[in-house]
Amino acid sequence: MIATDIIKFVFKTPNCLYHFDSNSRTLYSTDILIDHLSYMSVLYMLNYLDISSADKTNEEHIKLVMIISFYTIYSTILEYTLTDFESFIKGKFELELPQDWINYDLHINYHDYFPKPSLNSLRFSVDNLIPYDSSQLDLPPIISNNPITSNLKLLSNVSIPSASYLPLQFTADILIKQKQHFLLYGPSGCGKTTLLKFLLRKHNNIIPMTIPVSNWSTKRTFSQFIRTHSKILQKKYMLSDKSLTFALIFDNVPSNNNKAIEFIRMLVTMSSVPFTSRKDPKYLDILEIRNFFVIVTSQNVSYFSPRFISNFYLMKLEPPNDIAIKEIYHGLGTYFNINEQIVDIALAFAQRFRNDDKYHFHFLSLLRIFPAYEKKEGKTLEDFTLLVQMLFYQLYLTYAHRLTSDDEIESFKDFFKEEFESEEHREILSYLSDEDRILYSEIEMKDNEIHETIITNPIHLMEEELHFYLNQFNAASDTEKLQLKFSSPVIKQWSILQNALTFPGSNVLLVGEESTGRYTLTRFISHMKQSKFIKLEPVSD
Repeated sequence: MIATDIIKFVFKTPNCLYHFDSNSRTLYSTDILIDHLSYMSVLYMLNYLDISSADKTNEEHIKLVMIISFYTIYSTILEYTLTDFESFIKGKFELELPQDWINYDLHINYHDYFPKPSLNSLRFSVDNLIPYDSSQLDLPPIISNNPITSNLKLLSNVSIPSASYLPLQFTADILIKQKQHFLLYGPSGCGKTTLLKFLLRKHNNIIPMTIPVSNWSTKRTFSQFIRTHSKILQKKYMLSDKSLTFALIFDNVPSNNNKAIEFIRMLVTMSSVPFTSRKDPKYLDILEIRNFFVIVTSQNVSYFSPRFISNFYLMKLEPPNDIAIKEIYHGLGTYFNINEQIVDIALAFAQRFRNDDKYHFHFLSLLRIFPAYEKKEGKTLEDFTLLVQMLFYQLYLTYAHRLTSDDEIESFKDFFKEEFESEEHREILSYLSDEDRILYSEIEMKDNEIHETIITNPIHLMEEELHFYLNQFNAASDTEKLQLKFSSPVIKQWSILQNALTFPGSNVLLVGEESTGRYTLTRFISHMKQSKFIKLEPVSD
């Protein structure tokens, strides 16, 4: 009855696969909801019973683990809050949860993220419902090894633990021990990549291999990538090291790339990959993959076919809420040893503007300058003013320069003034509407540390300086001549792009219509910054 009651409830609740009043339904999604998810719930329950040390002769234990397992698996497809689902579970099956955390020793971040006990914050162990192991939040950040930037502390190399990850880490541990394939989905920027790092951190016998996926990925590109970067593909008669397991992570799989989807499905169902023989193109060779499991990440599962979804457990990662964002900012602030006041102010801006759909401000964008803040204590007014200028310039790069109306600019100024009472700090706001001056930053590396200097210049002097570098380039180049007119809007675009191109660890995607100067401005900035410029011509596959 547990399975039947839960499935009936989910049928009547908005979810990403099927519900009774939906206008858009995935083909055969009822099969996934009724058959596949219930089957996965039972398998998960059997593994859960083992790791929880439950008494398998105790009917109450079995019932409780079964309820938790069905809740865990089916909650991954619900579109809205889980509050109604949990209320239904507790009422239907007379489930009693602890009223508060008084008798538990919890990490403060766990208590903040889960203010009271719930099905999402509890696990079954021995004979009780208890919180997840919050001591994991005391572990140090994960620092990714990057041979190119090994001596630099870059934001992209640092991953901070979050209380929001703990329920998914627990679920994933059960799946990983059984080498079960799972599909992790959630919107861009919700932390899927970071979560995977924490999932695999304690599994020393697992070798993760991230396989990038795009709309143009094919069976051939996948096969070549796997064969080039590992020795996992083997002929049937070859022996393999059974002590090691490969986690093949297909990152950001789009639901409209059928070639990629079919390759992944073939991999998990057949554990082999067909190859055309190098010696004889007419001969098809079959290479096996052993000791592996597949992790797929994607932004949405609604448009994947049941033929594909039926091979995976589903795991959903929600976008970070204000408490999770606070965890990230404070965790990185501690790691980079940054002035706490400036961290709190940056956090306030991130939370204030993160829901601005018009200008697509990303709540993580202000973290980009944290490496440049490292060890800057800001104890004097002069030092703290520099930190404020750096923060303002990052706000300008990521948000304020897009503001178009006077009301929007004034609203931004008002919020800035709320955070900064000093006139020295508020003075920088004048650059938002000053057409005669330009604000920009210069990045310099000293002793493997990032140093950022905020500079202001009259527009006419900046124009003269840029013309000097342009003439210098054209005089030195016999094959390429650049044509640029340094109007005020172009100079402002230059200030933004040169910062993006020179800040360590940055990547830039330039979007615009043809002949808008994307290539020319990039080429010019590369010359100014004495950077090597390499142009890659597109080639057909």
